[in-house]
Amino acid sequence: RKLRPAANPIIREPAKPYNAENYSNGDLAELFPIGSGILMGPGDVVDIRSKSESDSNFVLSKSEQAYSPKMAGIISTSPTIIANNKYEPDTPTIPLSLTGKVPVNVSLIKGPIKPGDPITSSEIPGLGMRATKAGPTVAKAVTGFNGNGASYFAHKDLEGWQINQATCQEQETCYPVGQVIGLIQNS
Repeated sequence: RKLRPAANPIIREPAKPYNAENYSNGDLAELFPIGSGILMGPGDVVDIRSKSESDSNFVLSKSEQAYSPKMAGIISTSPTIIANNKYEPDTPTIPLSLTGKVPVNVSLIKGPIKPGDPITSSEIPGLGMRATKAGPTVAKAVTGFNGNGASYFAHKDLEGWQINQATCQEQETCYPVGQVIGLIQNS
């Protein structure tokens, strides 16, 4: 018996090498509707949420809770295959990686990330972190990140988390932000 895709897949050129170590990324993604709120981008860790209290349809939004039970996955950077294209042209969508290797935006809120470390959501919107206890995870790190060479930093102030290029100051809640390559493993 032949398996057939539910929709005509869109096949793209393989992703370009990620960095000097020449890690090549390839993933299978599916388009999902996005909600209003904080803008999402490639590498962001996202949750599934109701569109609104009166609308039970789901949308993706940046994860904002450590070990989020609603964590859906990681926004794809350059999917090799997009498995569906069923949404209306005016519906804003974004590719969610279902399997493969993708860049993941991370912070060092739970310490340096080494190859093989599980990645989960963090309280910093859209950023993953090293999982240090049992709970939902989204990927295994293929590459590491220890903060060296970081050009962005997550600062916590009275209004919440801000990500910018200002370096961390003493007596401030602040963490370097970077990327690792993650092998998708939702659990």
